Amino acid sequence: MNDAENTTITRAAELDVDSPPLTDAQLKKMHPAREVLSRELGKDRTDAILKRFEPAH
Repeated sequence: MNDAENTTITRAAELDVDSPPLTDAQLKKMHPAREVLSRELGKDRTDAILKRFEPAH
């Protein structure tokens, strides 16, 4: 993606009142899905859930 495309997409996202871009503070609070799910569901259930979303080889 070049700078012009990035600027266009960013401007459009900023105008979307239903789904604005995440702030730096919100991004800083995020954790990988595997980390959060493992803590809440355990490793085995997490592995089963995330396996569904792995790209085919």
